[in-house]
Amino acid sequence: MRPHRTFLFLALVAAILAGSVPAEATLRATVDRQEVLPGETITLTLRQDDPNSAAAPDLSVLEEYFQILDIRQSRQVKIINGDRTESTDWLVVLLPNNASVTTIPSIRAGAETTAPIRVSMVVPEKGTRADRPEVFVEAEVEGTEGFVGAEVLYTVRVYDKGKMQSGTLRPPEIPGAQIESSGDSTTREVILDGERYSLYEQQFRITPEKSGSLNIAPAILEARMRREPSADRRRQRSFFGDFFDRAGQAGPITRIASNPLALEIRARPGATEGWFLPAKVVQLDEVWSAASGDLRVGEALTRTVSLRVLGAASEQLPVFVIPGPIGARQYAEGTREGTRPSPEGTVSVREESVSIIPTAAGSLEFPAVEVKWFDVEAQEPRIARIAATSFDILPALGTPSEPPPPAEVRIPSSSTADVRPTRPTALGLSGRTVALVLAALLALSVVLTLAVLRFHRRANTRTETPRALAKRVLAAARKPDAQEARQAVIQWAETVLPGPFTHSLVDIGERLGDAPLAAELQRLNQCLFSPDPKPWSGKTLAAAFRPVARRKNVPIHGTNTTPLPSLYPST
Repeated sequence: MRPHRTFLFLALVAAILAGSVPAEATLRATVDRQEVLPGETITLTLRQDDPNSAAAPDLSVLEEYFQILDIRQSRQVKIINGDRTESTDWLVVLLPNNASVTTIPSIRAGAETTAPIRVSMVVPEKGTRADRPEVFVEAEVEGTEGFVGAEVLYTVRVYDKGKMQSGTLRPPEIPGAQIESSGDSTTREVILDGERYSLYEQQFRITPEKSGSLNIAPAILEARMRREPSADRRRQRSFFGDFFDRAGQAGPITRIASNPLALEIRARPGATEGWFLPAKVVQLDEVWSAASGDLRVGEALTRTVSLRVLGAASEQLPVFVIPGPIGARQYAEGTREGTRPSPEGTVSVREESVSIIPTAAGSLEFPAVEVKWFDVEAQEPRIARIAATSFDILPALGTPSEPPPPAEVRIPSSSTADVRPTRPTALGLSGRTVALVLAALLALSVVLTLAVLRFHRRANTRTETPRALAKRVLAAARKPDAQEARQAVIQWAETVLPGPFTHSLVDIGERLGDAPLAAELQRLNQCLFSPDPKPWSGKTLAAAFRPVARRKNVPIHGTNTTPLPSLYPST
């Protein structure tokens, strides 16, 4: 693994661990700047989050390295959704004693201690200050070459020495490529050759669409500069004079261009096949809803496979397939996608979820999941893979286990055998025979009861004529209740469709053989089971249903042999 790849991986792991482990420290220390010029001060902020232990900090350790110019204390109270949080801040203004200061030492407040903070004293050398303008723009591109469809990071930095009142950055238009912003701009202070600048940084994402030379024109900054006050204004010391000099008299607009850049874009490598996914890092992960050994026949298991990619947009991610195991039924649960910017590039995620219902006990084998991609840094094709795995499936609850093998029976000789005949009952039958007869009678009564209940239920559903049930469908379509419309369609279909019946609206539409009605039933099914349901109107369903309901003989197209539909189909 290359050093920068190792650093990126460790940074991602550290970010995940930092987000998953709650912070225990209640005393924190921060500074407004870590690079200090001679004569500049540092504002140290000590925040105590626990109001019960908000002891005053011991600042005596600072006196050896700094002059303490000011100390202020403030208290903050926040109430969010009924949760009350309190914090106490100490703001300490420090002036370094000399240029050898490199650290703000640990500070103790009660039982808590802060971590030391590194600072850097910048002392400009005489005669080495560059002749830099007060406002200038620099552009930088990641690398010197790229691939068609592969993301390239383009960064624009605006340096301001306090002369800019406001500004608008316009990215260049690049023929043969798409460019879009990647996240919000960032602001910080930097020191260049002994001068302090405000640095505004904006990152863009360039996606080349063709191979060859890619020329990137300069980015343009339209800046409104601060107007210098006149000599008369400078002599005024009133508040209103300073206010109008700064806010009322806007300066002229100046256009400042960055440096142009160029890239060499390569075509898609010939060794790659199928979907082309150029990226920096690709990972495949999976999450199961249960552990091996806890599953039984008929119990649902959810599997979620996540594809995480660094350096590609979500629309570039392939639709990977989760192969189903033998000995189970698998249903699609849906797909989730997301994209967020990061300093290393765009991070995109696609999640595919499936439900698996085992149908037989034993070992359930799941094939491997693979996604092919192209490593733009190593410039070679790779495969992200989840290895094959297996689950042990237990029999369903209530399933009788295999009978134990019969014990060895020794028959004694006739001379020593104690033969005792089985005592007959009043009818001349043994007790075992009577128990078998009673069990058979009980089973027969249960079967007859279920048959009678099923007969009555079918009779109740068949009492209405197809015409009456069709009117019920049209009446339900006039209401905004999609579930009522589904029940009405299923009851009507039971009376007109012979043979084995299914409660799937998709199968009903295919068997009726009417394309407009099948499309409306598909739309109704999506409205019912979509993860993001939308308001439903049955006007178009009623219009498509009327011609089919008026037919004397409804044509039947095929039987119920279509694949199982998605449990939660995405719209």
